[in-house]
Amino acid sequence: MSPDDKRWPWIVYSTVFVPVIGQPIVVLGSSLLYFRWRRAWPEAAKRLNRHAWIAVALNIALTLGLLRLLRR
Repeated sequence: MSPDDKRWPWIVYSTVFVPVIGQPIVVLGSSLLYFRWRRAWPEAAKRLNRHAWIAVALNIALTLGLLRLLRR
C-alpha cells in the first residue's frame, strides 16, 4: 500500500468500530507502514501516524462510552 492509495484512511478509521482488538490492529499496522514509508514519503508517514493515533483515541472514547451506557 502506498501513500497515494485512498484506502488507508478508510482502513484506519474503520478500526474505530472494532472494540478491544481495533486498537492493537491500528497501532501495529500503522507502525509497520510508518517505518516502511518514513524515508521515501516522510510527510505521508507522519500523516498516517497522526490519523492512527486519532483512531485509537476515538476507539477508546467509543468503547468507554458504550460501557458507560451499558452499565445504566
